[in-house]
Amino acid sequence: MADGQDEFLAPRRGGMNVVLNAIVERFTQRSPVTVMVRRTLEHALSSQWIDEVFEAQRDKQ
Repeated sequence: MADGQDEFLAPRRGGMNVVLNAIVERFTQRSPVTVMVRRTLEHALSSQWIDEVFEAQRDKQ
């Protein structure tokens, strides 16, 4: 992805990024809606808010 949107996959460059891209590609081929929803949620919700919700709920799980 030339537009820099693959940064969520792996902050590091190199082998790990290649592996993650292959995994995402498999999911995209088998379940494109799942991948689209995840990408949408990643951009719609802040990381800080998700972390706060997780911390507040982790004892209840």
